Amino acid sequence: MYSIVLVDDEAEVRDSMADGVDWAKLGFEVKGLAQNGLEALGLIEAEEPDVVMTDIKMPYMDGLQLSAKIRERYDNMKIVIFSGYDDFSYAKEAIKYKVENYIMKPINSRELEEAMLDIKKLLDNERDTERNLKLLAERYADGLPRITENLLQQLLRGVLNDDIKRQLSENRPDMVFAGAWIVASIKVEAENNSAELIYKAIEDELQKKHMIAAVRENDKIDIIFAQGDVEIVINAIENLERNMMHRFGVEIRCGIGCPRDMLGSITESYAEALKALAELSFEEGRDIRYFGDLCKSKDEEDNSPVAKAIAYIRLNYSDAELSVEMVADSVGFSHSYFSSIFKKETGEACSSFITKVRMEEAARLLNETDSKTYIIAKETGYADVAYFSYAFKHHFGVAPTKYRQSR
Repeated sequence: MYSIVLVDDEAEVRDSMADGVDWAKLGFEVKGLAQNGLEALGLIEAEEPDVVMTDIKMPYMDGLQLSAKIRERYDNMKIVIFSGYDDFSYAKEAIKYKVENYIMKPINSRELEEAMLDIKKLLDNERDTERNLKLLAERYADGLPRITENLLQQLLRGVLNDDIKRQLSENRPDMVFAGAWIVASIKVEAENNSAELIYKAIEDELQKKHMIAAVRENDKIDIIFAQGDVEIVINAIENLERNMMHRFGVEIRCGIGCPRDMLGSITESYAEALKALAELSFEEGRDIRYFGDLCKSKDEEDNSPVAKAIAYIRLNYSDAELSVEMVADSVGFSHSYFSSIFKKETGEACSSFITKVRMEEAARLLNETDSKTYIIAKETGYADVAYFSYAFKHHFGVAPTKYRQSR
């Protein structure tokens, strides 16, 4: 039901319009009557009707002046003018104020009914459009976190094309223009039924401490900090650790990557965070590890070409294109020379070591996550899931599915 206000300086005409028309049948409710434009303005402000039906010639403020005032304040309010003056200048003026209809007195009931049904159809369409736009906006708002999380997952994995840049700029400008970024990867030792609550608590707490994004994946949460000062991030994680123990009685493990000052390099900080996290265990009694400290503690070991090659492999094993040639190039050696020194120092061929790293990670994911086999294959550098299954069975003696069932 739509609302309408009737305006005419003749009481007989007003009453006849109000009582002589079946407004409910037409889909309208009369919200008030006014005898001139000035009186009508107060009524319109109070009721905000959908339609104002007004005469032209009235004292104090005529119908055209009233139409001008209405149009200044209400873009979508519908105006119908009825008048005994068949003057083109009036009609021309009415058009200027976007009047829906101009009806001549004496009013023909059929003409009025047709005019009001047309206006009702117009109002119905506008209401449907508004409802649909609102629904679309709500759906977009509901889907935005998922959209953003998907973008961030791609960013952490090193995908930063023009389309992702554009979407991030539109949805997360704070993320794009932060200037410095550090990634921390956190795991919680908790039962499955409480893990979701704890990860949500982690996200809520870190939002107050330079965190600009959180990405949940399997059994961990990856935090992106808009920060280049590692000490600030470490302090935030240490406070988080104490609070999680106090609130939930659980321990956390956290690997922290090194700062990066280019958005496209976040993936490197992410890889470092994962490596630092992998070096931790709850049994060690140490819960937080910064990749930079890990590097410092292994300076001598890491200075050797083979150690650098191993670090390169562990950082890039998920790349399906990874090859011995790529590893050799990363340390500046020829393929043949590198293969010989790698075999000499480690006792195995580089290609076998790449496979071993991938299989160890695949086994970990099968043990610790519920990810599908094809996802684990992709995350461990195998584009072909069938070949992954073959390689896994060759390495462990059982297929991935049976390995998971036996855990």
